[in-house]
Amino acid sequence: MKPLFASLLLLAACAPRAPVEAPAPVSVEMIEFRVSSWGKPVSEWRIQPSGAATYTHAEGPGLGTRLVTRKFDAGPQGFARIRTLLAPAEAVIGAQPECGERWTDFPYGSIRWYTGLIQQGIAFDLGCKNPRLTPIHDAVGAAEKQMADWSKTGQIIEDKEMNP
Repeated sequence: MKPLFASLLLLAACAPRAPVEAPAPVSVEMIEFRVSSWGKPVSEWRIQPSGAATYTHAEGPGLGTRLVTRKFDAGPQGFARIRTLLAPAEAVIGAQPECGERWTDFPYGSIRWYTGLIQQGIAFDLGCKNPRLTPIHDAVGAAEKQMADWSKTGQIIEDKEMNP
């Protein structure tokens, strides 16, 4: 009986994880994202359920000398995609794992989900070594990359010098 139980435990441990899906019951009116490094903004974006979005990122040498903002429309399916990509982060609102040991000098930021007058969010630090944060860090990277890709053809609505 014990070998059978051990075999079942091993099989369960090897079972593929179910994909994380975007939380559906809550109607989110906007998602806002910010990431900084050394106190300077690296990127910031907002997206609404309609897909209307803005993406601001630092351009230039080092951490950037200019902040360029583009607007674009990712459509409702784009909003759904970002929400799905960020599902691991949204799932830990209010119960985010501790950072644990961390590497310094890594980017850090926040994600906020707005529902009416209520906003909920998480902070992240990509230098945190806690393996329980890996899905959140992966989600942050995937959503940031997607927004950056979509914004490339967007209309520039602001281009300003950053403070030194």
